[in-house]
This record gives sequence, C-alpha cells and structure tokens, in this order.
Amino acid sequence: MPLRDLFAVLAEQLRQQALTGRGIEDRVGDMILDGSGRAEQLRVSLQGLDHLVQVLDELAHFLDDLALETDGHLRLVVLGPARRLRLRRLAEALGAGLPDPATPLLHEAGDVDLF
Repeated sequence: MPLRDLFAVLAEQLRQQALTGRGIEDRVGDMILDGSGRAEQLRVSLQGLDHLVQVLDELAHFLDDLALETDGHLRLVVLGPARRLRLRRLAEALGAGLPDPATPLLHEAGDVDLF
C-alpha cells in the first residue's frame, strides 16, 4: 500500500473517532445541563467512550507495528504539518519542537495554550 494511502486511511479513522468523541461530549453536556444525568441514560455514552478508547489504543498498537516493519530508510518531513497543529503538546510530540533553522520560532518560551 502506498505510504500516502496508508496515512489517508489512518487520518480518516482518527477523524471518525474525533466525531464520536464530540458526540459523546455533546450528549453528556446536554444531560448535565438538563440535570438528568442518571446512570442508565449515560450508559450508551459511556459505552461509546469505551469504544473510542479501544479504537485509539488499537490504532496506537498498529502504528507501533508499522514502525517495526519499516526499513529505517523511509523519511517524512513532519515539521510543517506538526507546527500547524493547534494543540502544542501534540505538535511537540510529533516533531514541531525540533528547531528549524530556516524558520524563526513563532512563540517565545513560556507561551501557554488557552481554551
């Protein structure tokens, strides 16, 4: 499978999980606002959350296995895409924390993410 196609499939799977997570957040938020957060009503949402966690865990294992299957010579430039992520810790974990001599840093030390 071409590497580009593989990454597209992985990205789509993660997008689907993000949509599931947003749905769970909305449902639980509505129940909290209604004051009707009884356990039986939350059951479906909690099952969805459990499924979300299982899928993300399996995707992580899949990526670990893919890394073991590579020959070590394939390289991807991740600095640009990682720096465009809106979550700083995720961006740093994916390579945006690496210094890029061609691009000055946009953030000074001590910057914080605000919600």
